[in-house]
Order: sequence, then C-alpha cells, then structure tokens
Amino acid sequence: MLGAGFLVVIPLRIRVFQKFSNKPESLIYRMGVYLYGPKFEKPFIYRKSSQICAGLVIIARLITPFLKSRPTIIVAGIGVLFFLLFYPLYLLQLDTKSSTEQGYLHGLSLALATLVSILLRTLGATRDISYLGWYQLIGWIFGGICVIALLKFDQLLDYSPETQPPSISQKTTAEPTKKEKRQVFLASFSLLNIFIAVIFGFGSPTVFARWTEGNYPAINIILAVLFAGIIILAVIKPGFMKKLPSWALWVWNLVFTILIVLTILVHTIQFPPNPGSPVVVVQSAMWYQQIPLYLMLLTSPILFLDVMLVVSQLIRSSPKLPQLSAGFSLGGLYFIILIFMSIFTNVWGYVKPISNLFRNLYWLPFLIIGLFMTLGVLVIKLKDHSFAHISLQKITSYSLKGVTSLILVGIILGTLLVIPHPINDGTSPVTSLTVMTYNVQQGNNETGEKNYENQLEIILNSGADIIALQECDTARIGLGNNDIVQYLATKLDYYSYYGPKTVTGTYGTAILSRFPITYTESLFSYSHKDETGTAYAIIEINGEEFHIFSSHPDGNASNHLDHMNAIIDKVTGESLTNVISMGDFNTRPYSEYYNISVAVLNDAWIMQYPTGIDTFGNNMTRRIDYIFISPELAVENAWVIPEGPSQSDHNVFWATISL
Repeated sequence: MLGAGFLVVIPLRIRVFQKFSNKPESLIYRMGVYLYGPKFEKPFIYRKSSQICAGLVIIARLITPFLKSRPTIIVAGIGVLFFLLFYPLYLLQLDTKSSTEQGYLHGLSLALATLVSILLRTLGATRDISYLGWYQLIGWIFGGICVIALLKFDQLLDYSPETQPPSISQKTTAEPTKKEKRQVFLASFSLLNIFIAVIFGFGSPTVFARWTEGNYPAINIILAVLFAGIIILAVIKPGFMKKLPSWALWVWNLVFTILIVLTILVHTIQFPPNPGSPVVVVQSAMWYQQIPLYLMLLTSPILFLDVMLVVSQLIRSSPKLPQLSAGFSLGGLYFIILIFMSIFTNVWGYVKPISNLFRNLYWLPFLIIGLFMTLGVLVIKLKDHSFAHISLQKITSYSLKGVTSLILVGIILGTLLVIPHPINDGTSPVTSLTVMTYNVQQGNNETGEKNYENQLEIILNSGADIIALQECDTARIGLGNNDIVQYLATKLDYYSYYGPKTVTGTYGTAILSRFPITYTESLFSYSHKDETGTAYAIIEINGEEFHIFSSHPDGNASNHLDHMNAIIDKVTGESLTNVISMGDFNTRPYSEYYNISVAVLNDAWIMQYPTGIDTFGNNMTRRIDYIFISPELAVENAWVIPEGPSQSDHNVFWATISL
C-alpha cells in the first residue's frame, strides 16, 4: 500500500527528470554524458531506470521474509512501488511491430506465475512456502533467474548499440489524440485491475473456499487445471481466439464480473437489525449456492486472455510516458482504496463515519475490479490482435508445456497429499476429552509477528481433541490470504468448520476436531460494531453427540446480551446435553453476561480452581476467555498459558473433561 501511494507522485518526478535530462545545458544531462557518453538519451534512460526498478523489486522480495511486521510492510510497499514504476517503463521499450507477440507472452507469463503461486501455497497449506524456513531458497532461485534476465536485458529487448526500439522513436514524433490517450489510460487501468484480481484471490484459491464454505481441494485443482489448460491451449493453438467476435470478449468479461459478485452475494446475509432482534441462523451452504462459484472459476481464464489483448493494445498504441504514468499512478491510489474498502467491510464499526458505509458490502470491491477490467477491453478489437501467426521455437514450446504440466501435477498431488486426512471416526471409545479455546489474533503473537508454527506447537503440546479458534479470518487480502484454519487442520489432521464465512465480515470463529463433525451452523446476533458470528458444530464421540460453540462477541451491552442469550436460548430451548461453549467472550467473570451463562453451564476453570488462581499462581480472576460445560460433564484438570507466552495477545485455556 505504501508503494502504491508513493506511485501517485513518483511519475511526476520521472517527467521532470525526463524533461531536464534532454536539455544539453542541464546538469543531469551533462553528468549523464560524462558517465555514459553520447548514448545517454531517452531510450537509455528508460532502459537503465527499468533495470534499477526491477532490481529493487527483487531485493525487496528477497529480504521481506527476514523482517518483522512493520519493516515488512514498508519494504513490501517499496517493492510494489518499484514494480509499478518498472512495468510501464518496460512496456515503453517494446517494439510496436511485435505487439501481439509481447501481449501473448505476457498473458502466458501471468498465467504461469499464478500457477506457481497456487503450487507454493498448496505445499505450504495455504501459506507461500517460499517465505518459510529453508524453503526460502525457492525465492532466491527465482530471484537469481530474474537477475540473469536483468543482465541479459538488452538482448531480451533486442537492443543493439546502433539502434533504438522503433516504439520509442515513434513516441517522440506524433502527439496522440484525445481518443488515443483515453484508450491507453483505459487499457493500462484494466491491466492493473487484472493484477489486483490475481492478488486478491486467484493466486490463493483458499480465499474462495472461505467465501463460500466451499471444497478447498476441488477449488484448488479446478483453477489449476483451467490455468494450465489455457497455457497449453495457447501454446498449441495460438490463434484459438481468431474466430471469436469482439462482443464475445466483452460479454465474457461482464459475465465473469457478474458471477464473482453473485458468488459473494449468495453467501451474504441480512444481519439482525436491532438489539433483541431474532438470531439469524445460517446452516452449511447448499449445493445450489455453489453454482455461481464454479461458473466463476470456469470463466476465470479470461484474466489471462485480457492480459494478452490489453498488453498488445498498449504496445500497439505506442504511448508516451505521461500517458502510461497517468493510468499507473491513479492505479496505485486505486489499489489502496480497494484494500481499505475490503478491510472496512470487516471493521466497519471502527473508523466511522467512513467505514460504516461499507458494512455488508464485501462484494463491492470485486464489482469495481470486474467493471474496470471490462471497460479496458471495450477499446480492443479482436481482429487487430490475432495471435494465429505466432510460432514459438520448439524448445520454448516444449519447455512451456512441460513446466506447466509439472506444476499442474504438483498442485494436484500436493492438494491431495497435504490436505487433512483425519482417521478418527468417532466410534473408538475414549474416557476423557481435552478441549481448548484459543484466540490466535490472526496467527500473530503479542507483538504482532506472524506465528503460526508456535501456535501450532502449543496446540500439539496440549493434546487438545477439540479447539475453538477466534480471530482466525486470515484468508483475506489484508492478512496476506493465508488461511490459519486450513493450516492448523492440515498440520493436526483434524476435521474443521470455519463457521461464519469471510464475506460476512466477522473476525472469524472456527472449530477443529479430532472427531467427526456431523452438523454445522453459524449464529449471528445483533452487533453495532463488528459482526458477531458464533460457530456451532455437533461432534460425534463414543456414539454420542457433543454440542460445541466457538464465540467472539464485541461491542456494547446490547451486543453481549444478545450474543449470550443466543447461545443459552439454543441450549435450553433444544434441551442440549454435552454442551461445550468456548471462546473470547470479552466480558469479565461475574458480569451480567457471564452470570447468564453459568446459570445453565459451568465454568471449567472455576470448577478446577474456585479462587480463579491455579497452582502455578496464574491469576485468572479478570479473564475474558472461557470454557463453559454442561453440568453432567466433570473437569479432570485445567490449564492456562498467559498472554505473551501463549503466542497471542490472549490467554489460551484448555481443560480435560471426563466422559
């Protein structure tokens, strides 16, 4: 975001630099001639500037895994800045005579890069494995390849010492018309929206699984097959779009946009409007609710076809630097706005009056992205960009097909091998049950550093059979599209239920279980600050049903009252037994809301330690995290790790219950 923000002003400085560096009397020009000789001119400036920007992007990517949260944000932002500076400078240097070939290759490159992203996240259980431990060598290998490409930059651009790219010389002669300027702006802005769409979701398919409570392995494999398929099809038959009319391209983009919005809308709910309003109960998604999702996935290759055509159009238009700067500069600011729009749908009660305008509008950023993608291709006529004449060298063709096939096989095998494989069927007799409540703070420790591995270690050491997670809504752009629920379920080989989907804007409540989960639903109670969604699951143990709740309410008195009444009304109204209600309740012991719960359920900690202080001196008399259990259940023991050592900003509690 930082880099995108800087991008708004940096191109203006480039224009100033360009203006003065071309004046013989200027200091910059004289210094350039002194250092580089007569070759110091506009093409040379573009070439060296793009090389420097690309080098800084590589450096930023390689060092971010070694940094803590705040420096990471700054360095990653700077990396975004220099990429968005590099890319238009790079486009300016491409020969207009090869515009279709360049567009074709850019589309293939983005599709291949997206496939690699899916593979790395598949192997890392939704985390990019190239950021983790010794696997960072993967990133350094890719970085080395990029460095080699930079060293061969002149050859890649087909430069010779005596000539300059025709596209640059053409840009210096004729002034573009207003129509041409508009077309360049729309095309460059459309291109940025495609990049943003990939960043927001298509490079990390777990995002769509959390939107829809969908089947993550199926979504992952389907996208991989489609993206690999479009690469192989384009290599085997470059002219496959030859007979497609332009209106079909526009319709395809529009349908894709409608489907991505529908995918979200069919999982969007109307929240309880007032204090005391009835609880909204949302059961597991029905099969027909998944239709827009799978149709959206099937139409998603349009992303890469658009890149082929938009890049071809940009190069063909032979734009000047100010034209491209306008699109990419506005795009940088626009990127920030889209991210904040997405965040505000989740924290709408915290940055009033702006944020509350975006309550329950999770679909809005994706509608905007899709519409701008569509606007960009409206200036394109397919007949002007036929790829039918493109013929790759045999070694290139075979290499692309081979690498793509290997990545696809890796994704399919990785998905099937890495996903959880629970083996407990719930029928083997057990005499006790260990349950845990853990607010994981989006997978961060007390100081805000990513900490999935240490949190996993705490769970493993506890031997917990059932874990209630809170603040686990990490599968969204603001948190890097990592999915901590999928990660923990994979590492533990547990069944899982995420609970309220990410499109509902809660902080995320989930349930992990060693035993089969036979029924799930989410309970939404009134909120004035951030959505209160409680995950509820029925788990089968010893042939009996256990009723598990994972809660995370917040806000004012009405929020807490409605939330606690929702749970207790369900327990008493349905005469539930074997109830285990856990979570971060954001309320102190003996408050009104606590008393509502203990009038029906028992506080496991107080059952073990009536004073609230354990044998190690941990004083939990002002805690806000609880494990409440039915009166028929007995506590054998209870433990706590205070915040900080808990690898979170919350205490982590677990208890062993006799069965």
